Amino acid sequence: MKPITLITLLTLFLAITANAQQIRHAPERNCATQLSPEAANLYMQRTEPRFQDFLRQHPNGYTPGRVALLQVPVQVHIVRRSDGTGGIDETTVWNEFENWVKPYYTASNLDFVFCNATDFINSDTYYNISGDAEGDAMSAAYNVANVLNIYFVNDPDGACGWARFTGDLPVDYIVIANGCADNQSTVAHEIGHYFDLFHTHETAFGVECPDGSNCGSAGDLLCDTPADPDVSGNVDNSCNYTGNATACGGQAYNPDPTNIMSYSLKACRTFFSPQQVSKIAFTSLTGRSYLDYNCTPVNDVCSGAFPLVCGQSVSVDISSATATDNPNTFCGTSSNGTEAGVWYTIEGTGDVFTVSTCNAGTDYDSKLQVFSGSCGSLSCVTGNDDFSDCGLSAQVEFCTEVGVDYYIYLYGFAGNVGRAELSVSCATFPAPWESANIGSVGTGNAYDYTCDERYYISAGSVNNSSSSDNLASILQQFCGDFELTVEVESITSNGFAGLVARESTASGSKMVGLYSNRTNIVRWESRTATNGAKNINFYQKPLPYWLRLTRQGSWIYGYYSYNGVNFSFVSAQYVPMSNCLDIGMAAFSNIPGVKASAVFHNVSVNGGGAPLVVLPQNTVDPSEVGKTGPSIRLFPNPARDVVTLTRASELLLGEDFNSYSNQKVGGTVLLRLRNELGQLIETRQLDGPIERLEWDVSNLNPGL
Repeated sequence: MKPITLITLLTLFLAITANAQQIRHAPERNCATQLSPEAANLYMQRTEPRFQDFLRQHPNGYTPGRVALLQVPVQVHIVRRSDGTGGIDETTVWNEFENWVKPYYTASNLDFVFCNATDFINSDTYYNISGDAEGDAMSAAYNVANVLNIYFVNDPDGACGWARFTGDLPVDYIVIANGCADNQSTVAHEIGHYFDLFHTHETAFGVECPDGSNCGSAGDLLCDTPADPDVSGNVDNSCNYTGNATACGGQAYNPDPTNIMSYSLKACRTFFSPQQVSKIAFTSLTGRSYLDYNCTPVNDVCSGAFPLVCGQSVSVDISSATATDNPNTFCGTSSNGTEAGVWYTIEGTGDVFTVSTCNAGTDYDSKLQVFSGSCGSLSCVTGNDDFSDCGLSAQVEFCTEVGVDYYIYLYGFAGNVGRAELSVSCATFPAPWESANIGSVGTGNAYDYTCDERYYISAGSVNNSSSSDNLASILQQFCGDFELTVEVESITSNGFAGLVARESTASGSKMVGLYSNRTNIVRWESRTATNGAKNINFYQKPLPYWLRLTRQGSWIYGYYSYNGVNFSFVSAQYVPMSNCLDIGMAAFSNIPGVKASAVFHNVSVNGGGAPLVVLPQNTVDPSEVGKTGPSIRLFPNPARDVVTLTRASELLLGEDFNSYSNQKVGGTVLLRLRNELGQLIETRQLDGPIERLEWDVSNLNPGL
């Protein structure tokens, strides 16, 4: 094999049409894998007949006969200058495999496992290589037996890389240019050659006619890949073929610029045809069968931990992992982490990280442990075994600090091994909290969260409108009755901070809000009809540093406290809303153009069950007891913990109640609680005037 030296990137040409402008790209640096006539003849005699038999057994594409993927062991070689400078970062290689190579080869029943540590070769001789002779010499000096050896060099003779076919054995390697290692398709392309895929424009077997009439004996020998004239330089930025080449008596080509084995733009190459998938599988079972080798994965030890980033998912089979470098400690799990497993690492960003194996890609009883510190000096952060609603899979959530390295150990319960898909997601807040801008943001809203469980809001929203809400909020959806409590740790003097319960995040939603500015003023807001007027009331309450909202049916209650232990009543509002509400923290400014900053701490949400007691609406008229009696309100209805009776007009029972009670029952009032069948449940006696009556119903059976 002689690698082909290709033209470097040329000037871009613009192809302008009447309707749109498309960029027609000049030829990119491409692959230098070449099939000689001698190798082509040998392949047709020895290999192609066997592959055709394989295709007849799998006419609709290859379906693996076993559940487990074939583990292809990979040895990464990174060539640097003799002084140790230069060379590609190994993280770039790992990410290219995880994000672009592995997904393409799963259909062929292949996975790729990095064996041993990365081999760093400090050699000016091989930092840039010129042709196959130098590549062959390099592989002879550094190859590891029975694995896929892939070399990353600075410049492989001006190409993006090349690979050896099975017919080249015992010469056995792939070489990749550092500059092409992360373009989404070059590594996958060269591995395709390694498994005996040819270019879609291959001519060593003859020119394939565009009508496919000779597809089995010319071109790439596959009949589900369209004939290709070599699309290099003839693909636009929308991945459309722009050439006009013909063959076989003027037949026009209609190639597929998305095929990975073409010379299309690197970002356009995303597809293997079913017969290409079958060819890869066939070669893995025949010409490359020696690759089915159980090597110890490189991240078997903490020092070889694979780096992860937010939003990434990686697949791994820990069947060949060992317990050589297990953490040997109880860290959030029922065992001490002595089982075999693999290591990952991720740098903290200040966000909340969720690491999970809870997905269809995990097929064994997995466990997770997370540590901070460094290998050899680890400190437990969290761990999990059998996450809620995830069966035997694991999931952890932990707050991170900027710049801190976290180490993740993935292993199995009681020595269980198998395949897992490990995902990492990052969010500003722990689930299920999310930021939400309601109405106008004014000068802008910003949000943050710290590992000491404090929530921060910088609110540019100005909430002075009587018809709509303008808030910066941190919410979660909660269904049923609830008790929501928070400490307003600080709020600047130009704003308010507190709690909300809303039917939606629309600015005219039905809602209730309870706010403090840490003076002696509590602000109570409500809207009982969608897009209706907003009611705003202010109450003098001493030291309202803690706030609480509770929902019981259609009633929302507000409370305040100075210490978070003893809470006092502020107000209540009857607001029929959906079963599931958006509840949480909110803040706003009173001064346009000036942001208000709030800090919330000690946030808790409880509830979510059915009401403990449901009072029939005809037990007490919600507006008045009788024509000659006082106007009384009874709320909430239904109730869970406490039923409250108050004067409808002023929320108190004062002189009117006293005079009425004296008039009717001689100074004593009897209150009777009955169920829907009229059966007496409890009786209370009032002997004098009171502001309000709270009737504890928490001891009653649900559903009364």
